Amino acid sequence: MNSNKRKTWKINWNVITTLLSSIGLILAASGLFYTAKQIELSRKIAKSEFLREFYISIQDYNEIQIKLAEHGEWRQTNVSGPENEKDWFLLQRYMGLLEQVDNWYIDGIMEIKYIDNSYSHRIKAIYTHPIIRERLLVKESYRWQQFLHLIDILKKEPTFSKLEYTYPTE
Repeated sequence: MNSNKRKTWKINWNVITTLLSSIGLILAASGLFYTAKQIELSRKIAKSEFLREFYISIQDYNEIQIKLAEHGEWRQTNVSGPENEKDWFLLQRYMGLLEQVDNWYIDGIMEIKYIDNSYSHRIKAIYTHPIIRERLLVKESYRWQQFLHLIDILKKEPTFSKLEYTYPTE
């Protein structure tokens, strides 16, 4: 026997190539998974910021909402309501802002459950007010199609359905 013989290893390049390709695929898949998670998180953050900005915008109309509230100035009798053009103008701007919720629902930005829980009290206070309803939602209904569409959707939702606004008689 020859003791000087060394053992030689033959490199199987196919195995190495397959192994390196597998590692590359695992790393690529991990990178894609991480990227997808980051995109999802970014989407959630953007939605939160959007909702916060809308919340801030709607606060500009709290004075109108207080007048529409159960014991508010515009609920004292069934004939009280906006008394001047400034009040009507502010009310219509408020309704226009709320009307955008319908667009965001249609576009999938807001879910109906969120809208029902967060904005039904505002929308129904306007919808059930007899003077506002008659002037804007009946006589001028052609101008408020999105608002009326949103009401039709909300009528099927639990919060909107349970809200009741009453008016004392004169």
